[in-house]
Amino acid sequence: GKPRNGYSPQSVDRPTAVRSLTLSATTSGKFKAEHFKFIDENIPRDSHLWLQPGDILIQRANSLEYVGVSAIFDGPPNSFIYPDLMMKARAEPRRISAAFLHFSLSAETARRYFRENATGTAGNMPKINQQVVMSLPINLPPLAEQAEIVSRIEILFAFADRLEARLAQARDAVDRLTPSLLAKAFRGELVPQDPNDEPASALLRRLAASRSTAPVTAKRTRKTPE
Repeated sequence: GKPRNGYSPQSVDRPTAVRSLTLSATTSGKFKAEHFKFIDENIPRDSHLWLQPGDILIQRANSLEYVGVSAIFDGPPNSFIYPDLMMKARAEPRRISAAFLHFSLSAETARRYFRENATGTAGNMPKINQQVVMSLPINLPPLAEQAEIVSRIEILFAFADRLEARLAQARDAVDRLTPSLLAKAFRGELVPQDPNDEPASALLRRLAASRSTAPVTAKRTRKTPE
């Protein structure tokens, strides 16, 4: 069926039976259950607002960088509703898998399509509507081929996650190492020291003194020929 907008009633600052997601729950492209607010309203148990595992949430309003970003809801059933700034779509399992649909929505061609078709006035967030989402061109290979494509994409993402983790570890090691190296350099511990060498402090004082007593050389000016 068509993508459906969510609902955004006033939030309350106390725990209630209804948790409504915020945009931050899907901005990364992955569902993050910690981003929600409580609302004090009775949402019927058969309402379309209650999310089910496999539902795809699309940000229908955000900055141009994020408008159209999607994530697959993988939380427990009937535990969250979604806000008006999102649309919910559900894959037709006989035609397309939820994972393949999510990756299709996340491809750069789709992201560019959403940016180019977003509307909004100055000062307001760009928005896309259901018709824009439904008009997105998507290649639809057989389900077996979809599964193979999804598998390869997930392998590449896992590899990228490992590289990112190693990069973070390397940066952390450099951050810890640099102050230590600088301290050793200033203490003269990076290279063997000659006890007859002049201390750095004495050298700096001598250089400063030599600058202050150095004669000032007047600049010569060229006389313009008459």
